[in-house]
Amino acid sequence: MTALIEMLKSELANLVTLHADLMKDSVRPSSAAVISKEIRGNTYFWKSTKKNGRRTQTYLGSSTSDKLVKIARSAYKRRLIDIVDYDIKIVKQTLAKIKSYETAAVFAGLSPALYNVPFDTEFSTVMKKLWDWAHAEYKRNTAPFGDTVIKAKDGRRVRSKSECIIYNALLDAGIPFRYDSVIPLKRRGENGEIEIFYESPDFLIMLPDGSLIIIEHAGKLDSLQYAESLAKKLQLYQLNGYYLGYSLFVTSDEVLGGIDSEEIGRIIKIIKTHFPYM
Repeated sequence: MTALIEMLKSELANLVTLHADLMKDSVRPSSAAVISKEIRGNTYFWKSTKKNGRRTQTYLGSSTSDKLVKIARSAYKRRLIDIVDYDIKIVKQTLAKIKSYETAAVFAGLSPALYNVPFDTEFSTVMKKLWDWAHAEYKRNTAPFGDTVIKAKDGRRVRSKSECIIYNALLDAGIPFRYDSVIPLKRRGENGEIEIFYESPDFLIMLPDGSLIIIEHAGKLDSLQYAESLAKKLQLYQLNGYYLGYSLFVTSDEVLGGIDSEEIGRIIKIIKTHFPYM
């Protein structure tokens, strides 16, 4: 099913690009009607138009007439644009309505009360421990939330609208994760000795082999203090074996406050490759 969805998305992108190219073409689309007549063994053509309730015919010449060729090209373009417009509409409707029947997607749509029920599937055997881990009690970040209350699909309160988008995307993908958890990291203290330091990644994902992936969201990059703090955090993650693009992924708000959903989808797609049966 995932392959089908990706194929439809790719086809939609191709259709949108084709439509944009057609609209840039110098040939103006035309819906003019053309009629032909056989006269003494030769075929001649006229353009038929209707104005003020009256239909008139304009002689175009034979099949090699420049005027006729121009109208034919224009009519072809009009028909092609109509078909591309229709196909774009149908593909968009299909993508909006299609549902994945893959085991991971079905499992993700179940009630949380059923997570501990032993399903007779290979997927549940691999994933049950991960769901148990994700929904068990764990130490959380104690920093206060802001004044605005933002809740994800499952009712969990999150710290920003951008983190809510990532949270919901992980839910939709069926990936078990912890939000705002606290993990121990090693760092070198002022006296040179190794000490344990606790950090709170925004999203923590455990893979079937027991390794962890961190997703960190950067939301206030216009603040120098925040940017410096983030840089130190990312450096600490990598010193502890979390490497960018492999076990550490960073998302960020855009300059005007938006967020790139396609980038989030790309990251989730990479993470899903670590899970069997997804």
